[in-house]
Amino acid sequence: MPERIDPLALSHAQIATLIAAAPAPVEAARIASYLAGDHWQGGAGWMGPRPPASAAEFGATMELIQAAFVSKNVLTEVVARHVAATVGREPAWAYTPLAPARASDDLTRAETGLVAEAEALVTPWWDVRDAAQLVQDALSATLAYGSAVLRLYLPPGRVADDGTVPPGLASAQLDRLFVEVCARGTAAVIRDRYSETDIGLYQVTDDKVLTSEVHYTAEGADGRRLTFVRVLRGDLVLDYPPYDLGGALLLHALRRPALITATLLQLQGLLNMGLTMLGRNVVQGGFLERIITNGLLPEVGGIGAGITTSIMGEPLRDATGAIMDYTKPGVVYRNPVRIDTFVGTKDAAYRAMLEEAHQLHALISGDAAASGESRMQARADFLADVGLSVPAVVKAVRWLIGTPLALAALLANQGGRYAALRPEAQCRIDPGPISGDDRTALLAEYAAGVRSQETTMALLGVDDVGAELARLAAEAQDAAPVALVMPPPDAATEEPTP
Repeated sequence: MPERIDPLALSHAQIATLIAAAPAPVEAARIASYLAGDHWQGGAGWMGPRPPASAAEFGATMELIQAAFVSKNVLTEVVARHVAATVGREPAWAYTPLAPARASDDLTRAETGLVAEAEALVTPWWDVRDAAQLVQDALSATLAYGSAVLRLYLPPGRVADDGTVPPGLASAQLDRLFVEVCARGTAAVIRDRYSETDIGLYQVTDDKVLTSEVHYTAEGADGRRLTFVRVLRGDLVLDYPPYDLGGALLLHALRRPALITATLLQLQGLLNMGLTMLGRNVVQGGFLERIITNGLLPEVGGIGAGITTSIMGEPLRDATGAIMDYTKPGVVYRNPVRIDTFVGTKDAAYRAMLEEAHQLHALISGDAAASGESRMQARADFLADVGLSVPAVVKAVRWLIGTPLALAALLANQGGRYAALRPEAQCRIDPGPISGDDRTALLAEYAAGVRSQETTMALLGVDDVGAELARLAAEAQDAAPVALVMPPPDAATEEPTP
């Protein structure tokens, strides 16, 4: 039998343990450093040769390597490209009634008014809170670590001194609510397998006081699912009155397979090593190394461009110090290695990184040698990976427009006012510009009946496919020929049939 997690029995230490145990990449700390631009990472980011750590010259050698270290942040690039394709265009959202399907799709006046009221409340809040950017940030974290948590909260400065919420209309209460993307390792939404319910956990040290939050749901007396919040602040325990939010928590988790994998980290290290060696080769090529054997440097003139230099051999002396002869001097030049090796390493690593991140289309889109079929397959692979993010984003947007609205109505003593509405959301996928050959291939596949009109329009970059299809249907209806129905002839003037 699964072990039960009792939210009312959790301590600070247990909450910290559960948050730390939430699924996350083993290399989470390294990923965070890479995304922040620190590719050296105290020497751990260097894949090339190095002396043993116990060697006396280890520190000095690593300092020389660090001084010449060059990096290219492809991890940030692939995350940004995926986010731009998924939510670069602001997701579309709306409300629809939960009423059962009727014979007519027309909404009643009350339903239409409630939908308009909800949208009028949430739209300015969405814009002021920059909710679209919040979704982008949450998706970026999800791609990096496999999950991210959004938190709905009331700042202490927006409530009364005694902690109570002042009365006000739903618009005023909604203005008190804020949403944040929780920092990695501070929040998690876990599943209690005993009751098959979600439990939200949040922990932070505020003003040197450890504060933990436990969010959970339980069935009320009337059978509805209510939301409970317990706050542990130091030794103080505070239980808030239950909220009727339709079973939603004030914490919401986005989840999908992490885009940044261990393989991608290895390839990033290889690419950085190739760039570093390329830079070192440039130095060697620009500052040619000369090795003088059996010779003395001239006292005047030196060695350099535009200088004529005569190098004498070193004197050979006998026991008394008298010069017996001179050595035969020689000069050896050390030429730089051809850059092909390093350029090839860099290019191969970059290509492999894009392929691992399902973004090879970004490399071959401008490749004239690549066939239209290979470009289409690469773009399809990218869109398939974007498709893994869409459900997480849609659920997050629905939570963003549903839970704050329900909580604001509750704080305005209008609990359940919008319970008859269902939040809806849709991602407007933007795979980026496509070439003329790709466009022709897409249209040909649609004409051949192997690709739907909706998918073709999405791949061609149509912003709102649903709205565009509706416009096309309306235009087709307007252009359809009108069948004229002639009135029956007047019986008084009708001529007899022969």
